[in-house]
Amino acid sequence: MTTENRQKSSRRTVLAAITGLTSIALGGAIKQNAAPKETSGPASNDATSTFVGKGFGDLSGFSAALASLSSGQTLVVEGTVGLSSTVAIDTPDVRIEFAPGARIVTDVTNADAITINASGVTVSGAEIHSPQVFDATNATPTFGVVRITAEDVSVDGLRLTNVPTVGIFFDGVRSGTVSDCTIRGNYPADSWTGSETAHFGIAYDPSENGGRIKITGNHIMDCVQGIFLGNYGAGSNAYGCVIAGNILEGCHNHGVYSSSGTDACSITANTFARCSMPIALTGRAHAITGNTMYTHATGHHLDVSSVSIREAIDCIITGNTIVGDAAPDTAVVDLSNYKTDSFEISRNIISDNTIYIKDGMSVVIRLGRDGHTRQMIDNVISNNIIRAPGIENLGVITLAPSPGKNYGNRVLGNTITLHGLTHGIFARDLSHLTIHGNSFRFEANSVTPKIVGGVTLAKCKRPEVSGNTFYTAPGFGLNMNIRALYELPGNSDGQYGPNNYDASNASSFTSLSLAAGTSPTLNESGPGVPTFFAAPGSVWRRTDGGAGSTFYVKETGALESTWAAK
Repeated sequence: MTTENRQKSSRRTVLAAITGLTSIALGGAIKQNAAPKETSGPASNDATSTFVGKGFGDLSGFSAALASLSSGQTLVVEGTVGLSSTVAIDTPDVRIEFAPGARIVTDVTNADAITINASGVTVSGAEIHSPQVFDATNATPTFGVVRITAEDVSVDGLRLTNVPTVGIFFDGVRSGTVSDCTIRGNYPADSWTGSETAHFGIAYDPSENGGRIKITGNHIMDCVQGIFLGNYGAGSNAYGCVIAGNILEGCHNHGVYSSSGTDACSITANTFARCSMPIALTGRAHAITGNTMYTHATGHHLDVSSVSIREAIDCIITGNTIVGDAAPDTAVVDLSNYKTDSFEISRNIISDNTIYIKDGMSVVIRLGRDGHTRQMIDNVISNNIIRAPGIENLGVITLAPSPGKNYGNRVLGNTITLHGLTHGIFARDLSHLTIHGNSFRFEANSVTPKIVGGVTLAKCKRPEVSGNTFYTAPGFGLNMNIRALYELPGNSDGQYGPNNYDASNASSFTSLSLAAGTSPTLNESGPGVPTFFAAPGSVWRRTDGGAGSTFYVKETGALESTWAAK
């Protein structure tokens, strides 16, 4: 025996004396060294085995090392393991730990590289290289680089390079954890068709008993969809999923996407860098909070920022930062329906978000969708800071359901800078709508004359508009007919004022543009003698009046001529 071998043997003997049991598998050969150990109860299975991979040709040895584990044991993997077919982990409550520098190289493209079929398993630290073969065909996924079919499995610190279809796949389970993994999908940009979307960094298909999953601290890059939550089979709703502290980068079709059958997801403190339409969910009671969505605004499809919740009820979108382009004729924050049999958008809160849209003619915040949304109750849009070009004939904030039970909605305390030819807030077919405490600044010019509204109302019953500020920034307003409070036909019983109107920088500025026959109750101020259609009891404080011509009251009728100076 050489001096080096005697030293290795001595080290193993000492290690065996310390741990009680050590198994060493080299290239498929397993050796166990046992040391006597005093016990005062049932024998313990807490033991550590080591497998040292030697590249391709180790498949049977690696499979044997996994199969030799008992519950409670740990397998430490060193070196490089080559996989030409699937290996399975079938023993519950075991740990597979990959030592620093250890990795798996697989040439498997249409099956699992690793299948975990036992509950309570932990896999950590592996570096897994898959072939550069990719498929995003819209079909039910059946395999992943790592596929999990058992409960309470934890995947930690994996580094996946190249994802053929799914990186980490929770298939038909209730719960599990993915943390601190790096998934570089490397899906080729020139392969993106705009419609083939079944390529996922992490995918979760819940079981028949519903499901919960925790996905935290991961870095997911260059997938079609970064994280997918959806029900492909007989499972019921996934609920209580937590997606927090992840970085998602370069995803072609959503960073986080959930299909029907997902409720009460928490999407918190994630960063989305150049992910097209970063968050798209379906369902109730979701919380989207404290996320950052940033793009370069180059016109590329990756530079479209948005948050969408379909069939949204009791959801919260708050404290997010959204910077980038908008897809034309869409919405940046969109709560609307796409199914005619799921028509309610109610009790949602969109608050304290910072949204800067550099390019793209789009609504910024939209609630409701004509032809689909027929019940929109008690939604709140508050304290958002918005800078956007918007879209002509709609608003930066648009509330536009179909006629129905649409009442109690509130738009409060938002700061809106309009650098396009758009309305600030556009609302239609709503009753008892409150628009209060918002600030509108117009920062656009027009080549040809254009009517632009601050608050534009159509077919609204008893809307209240008060405490808002409207003004035009210096150097803007060319060819713009700004109508701060702009009524289209069909409104009734509005309650308007007091609001703050500043016409000093505008070439054409109308504080109140009221439709004939709407007869709102006014409590407003401005220059000149009032000539508005208004309800009896309305008041007007004339800012350029004198003695006996400063305060006006509407005493009779709804005509514009029956104001009395006091």
